[in-house]
Amino acid sequence: MTQVIKTNWPSLALILLTTCVGFFMSQNLPEQIPVHFNMAGQADDFASKFHALTMLPGIAFVVVFVVSGALKMSPSNFNAAQSMQAIAKLNFAIVAFLMIIYLASLREALEPGVWMHKAMPIGLSVLTIFMGNYFGKIEQNFVVGFRLPWTLASHHNWKKTHRFAGKMHVMVGAASLAWVLIQPHTLIPIAALVFASGSTVVFSYLHFRKEQ
Repeated sequence: MTQVIKTNWPSLALILLTTCVGFFMSQNLPEQIPVHFNMAGQADDFASKFHALTMLPGIAFVVVFVVSGALKMSPSNFNAAQSMQAIAKLNFAIVAFLMIIYLASLREALEPGVWMHKAMPIGLSVLTIFMGNYFGKIEQNFVVGFRLPWTLASHHNWKKTHRFAGKMHVMVGAASLAWVLIQPHTLIPIAALVFASGSTVVFSYLHFRKEQ
């Protein structure tokens, strides 16, 4: 637990700081806050103020502790410890995305149709770029990355797959960001992420077949 906190303190500090901002805003918020949005960024589900103020910070805390805690339990022949710093940075990127969505949803309660339709696609695009920057630094583990039968069986395949994944995610993330800055829509970064992940799986499998 101490090691998880020490490694992920920037993520935990960001969650606490953003939650404090949320509660500071709460005095001006209505009793019903949007907590779910469609692809166009329009609210389609609402929750009580307390639920809206605590749900995403709670999810962010769970992400940090579950991912980092599970890595500590990886088998000794996998180099999870070498990946802790890279995965802590990935955790921070995910937490930052969640906290941006958190604040945008609270602002959306005050100014409907102004915040979320931009925050979601831009945030997802930037998150995809950040993921790409750190994929190549993650060693074999059972928690984070492309955990396919052939990547877990071959260190070489894991490295090749995650280097390819890194380049692919940065490329499609940048293209998605350029698109949504002009025409924001959540479907664009989701499609980009699916394309990058699908391409990586295909690349990994073809490399596995080539090695046989």
